[in-house]
Amino acid sequence: MQEAGTVWDLRSSSNFETVLLMLGVSLFLYLVPVVKLLRRTGHHAAWCLLAVFPGLNLIAFWLFAFKPWPTDKSSTDVGN
Repeated sequence: MQEAGTVWDLRSSSNFETVLLMLGVSLFLYLVPVVKLLRRTGHHAAWCLLAVFPGLNLIAFWLFAFKPWPTDKSSTDVGN
């Protein structure tokens, strides 16, 4: 027979607030560079939401790789 104090459960080592904090920090560390890259390429920062969803991030990656970028249009005016 086991005592009640010796039973280990994954839920006992973390609580809901800790999981939310870890999720928030992870999203921050992931999305801030994505927003920075999108703004640098002339795209709206709201496109970073596609980076969060599996499957959609792969589609967005391919779309951005092969579509003309707004910065490409401005560089043709300069003569590059």
